[in-house]
Amino acid sequence: MAVFRSSWRCPRLEHPRSSVAAGSVGIGGNQTGIYPTAVPSGWRIIGITPVELFDIEKKQPSLFSPGHYIKFFPIDRMEFVSIKKFVAEDKFTVTSYDKELGE
Repeated sequence: MAVFRSSWRCPRLEHPRSSVAAGSVGIGGNQTGIYPTAVPSGWRIIGITPVELFDIEKKQPSLFSPGHYIKFFPIDRMEFVSIKKFVAEDKFTVTSYDKELGE
């Protein structure tokens, strides 16, 4: 997704995992990424989103496009489960906003 400040830099794992869950948020070196599907990874997993990032059946299969800014918010387990349920029932909407210049 992006390159970020060097103080957050995290070395990749010496032995990559055989699979990380879809929606996992990871750091590898000085880059971040969100995994849209379950895949092998050597990055450090720092969180997970309950929001579905990719669905081939949708008109717009990818939730994000190049140039989008993404902001994460901490949620507790109960809220995670609740959002996951709404996503499964197609009752959850992600709202996006244009990034203001100078933010």
